[in-house]
Amino acid sequence: PMRWREVTPRSPCPVCGKGSWCSVREDDAVVCCRRVSEGGTANLDRAGVPYYLHRVRGGDPVRLADALDRWFRFTLPARQAAAVEVRDAVYRALLEDLPLVARHREDLHRRGMPGPEVARRGYRSLPPGGRPWSREDLARRLAERFGSEVLAAVPGFVQRESKRDRHYWTIAGPAGLLIPVRNLEGRIIALKVRRDGDGDGPRYVVLSSKRQGGPGPGSPAHVPLEPPGGRDPDRVRLTEGELKADVATARDPGRILTVSAPGATAWRVALPILEALRPRTVRLALDADAWTNPNVGRALREALAALESRRFIVEVERW
Repeated sequence: PMRWREVTPRSPCPVCGKGSWCSVREDDAVVCCRRVSEGGTANLDRAGVPYYLHRVRGGDPVRLADALDRWFRFTLPARQAAAVEVRDAVYRALLEDLPLVARHREDLHRRGMPGPEVARRGYRSLPPGGRPWSREDLARRLAERFGSEVLAAVPGFVQRESKRDRHYWTIAGPAGLLIPVRNLEGRIIALKVRRDGDGDGPRYVVLSSKRQGGPGPGSPAHVPLEPPGGRDPDRVRLTEGELKADVATARDPGRILTVSAPGATAWRVALPILEALRPRTVRLALDADAWTNPNVGRALREALAALESRRFIVEVERW
């Protein structure tokens, strides 16, 4: 069986043109695209997120069962991620040890996030490295507190080797604003970075150790902390993007909790959360380009049908 390689900004997906999330078979004949469904063979990965297999040039015929098997092996982490409770404890300890720099705080305010909510929701800044916020010092303190075996099972922490053959812990990922990704119980299950600058690569990157053979966090849905005073029990909004969901939840005068999927086409990961919350009405609020982008529009239609089949009252909301 052939291997798969992840796309990069320098070697983007031949189907959607993006430099992340998709994969290409080693013979360059088949692409596993996460965004473009048209012309591809659709299926779901183990997290319930859709992907589409595309033939992009000649070669051996694509055997779907074999391709799926290889895809699953490629995407599953090399080791099991730590339990939710453990990840939550380690991530909270990391956030307590980090600052929120002025430019990130000002950006959150520009987005409309109230000052008290900035502190309450736990945003921090991941530094590029060096003093006074050395990633190596941060990771070393966490390894001393929780143990190396625990840290190795938390996505985002990796061991590297120095020029003097010394192994040390550090934190993977670009510098930027750290956004906690929470589950239904409010535990932090992943950390996402809004990358600083306008360089190549996706704007939002989840902390992961997969490139170094460690675990990744998967593609979880995000449940923001409820508004002060509680949420409207009868209505929940579904959108994509953790920061957008936080801002919408904090600012909504109707106290509507806004749950987010990691992307417009990944809305299925939020279904178990919506069923657990049991609202009467779900407001479906995907990006405004749902009316111009055929892939987002298709996701909107499919999500609408799935929610209605589960007997939710569905309202489509345009930002």
